[in-house]
Amino acid sequence: MKKIRFIDLFSGIGGMRLAFEAATRSLNLETECVLSSEINRDAQLVYQYMVGG
Repeated sequence: MKKIRFIDLFSGIGGMRLAFEAATRSLNLETECVLSSEINRDAQLVYQYMVGG
């Protein structure tokens, strides 16, 4: 299985990451987020809750 490694810049609360991972799963591709970056502390907390980071 192919694996796509990506970084999540300006990640907000993780909506784009979750959508990207769902889309790649439907194509039978494995993903690995190697870096997430968000400056807003509240968004960081929600991101951790949403994606388990």
